[in-house]
Amino acid sequence: MGSNMTITESLNLIRSIINKPRIHHQYFQNKETFFQLCSSMDAIADTENSISAYPLGKELEKQITDKGTIYLLIYGLLQSMFLQQDAVINLAEAIGSPLNLKDYPKLVNVREIRNNSIGHPTKRGKSKKLSFHFINYRSVKLSGFRLMSSKAKQETEFKDIDISELISDQRYSISCMLKKMIDFLKRTDKEHREKFKMKKLVDILQYTIGYPFEKFNEGIRRESHKELAKGLFEEYIVNTIEKFTIALNERGIEKETYDNLGVTLDNLEYPVKKLTRYFAESPDVGENVIDDKTAKIFIFYLRHQFIDLIKTASVIDEEYACDGPNVENTIG
Repeated sequence: MGSNMTITESLNLIRSIINKPRIHHQYFQNKETFFQLCSSMDAIADTENSISAYPLGKELEKQITDKGTIYLLIYGLLQSMFLQQDAVINLAEAIGSPLNLKDYPKLVNVREIRNNSIGHPTKRGKSKKLSFHFINYRSVKLSGFRLMSSKAKQETEFKDIDISELISDQRYSISCMLKKMIDFLKRTDKEHREKFKMKKLVDILQYTIGYPFEKFNEGIRRESHKELAKGLFEEYIVNTIEKFTIALNERGIEKETYDNLGVTLDNLEYPVKKLTRYFAESPDVGENVIDDKTAKIFIFYLRHQFIDLIKTASVIDEEYACDGPNVENTIG
């Protein structure tokens, strides 16, 4: 079944899905796959521009009559269609949803015409199956040409090639292939999001910035409250960061997946390390333990980093809750 979208529209939708931070990061882990994916999408777009530029119509056919120009246009068109097919196959492979050209007979026909007419016309096949092909010079015009094919022990065959029909067949089949890729990407993304959409990352963090920070400051002001602050720091800060990191890993999310995520988690490491030592009853001998004023500064800083972390977690939760892809522009 075909798609109602143009090739360009389908390709833009594939880009928008792949450019979601988590999915983009997933593909980026394998550089060869990622580069194949990017190159394939660019080639599909470029060849579609080339195919669209082919001059069709009776008026243009009257204007463009120079045989050399027409040959060049036909050669360019057929090569663009051939390349576009290769790019779609390579894109499907990179995405993880391989397709086979043999399942699309109209594309196979386009490919055969290209190979016979401008790809390998002078000698095709092997041994007893050799064939030889000729474009009839007098027949050449923008709308098509007559292709003559000869074999040693068979009669010569003649085939009239309709350029408009080839373009139509190519676009229909390529659109079908791109639709299959879109369906695959949407389905796998939805299956992933369904697993975690009810497990909010914000729920892990939301109780950290109120009561615990009040007690941390009391632990700094009063020695008698330091033991309580130590326990709360371990529970609400150290353990929470660990739980949050585990939850991210379960989703296939790393620090590098979202820019703000990595920055915030990195910003937490140093103050958490220093405050853990500060609240410890018996710090290791030789440890450089911070003083009370520095501890207050770190607590203030830590609270604001957790606020930033909650904002980032909310963005991720919203992405898991939404039904469609967010359009980004991180790859070409």
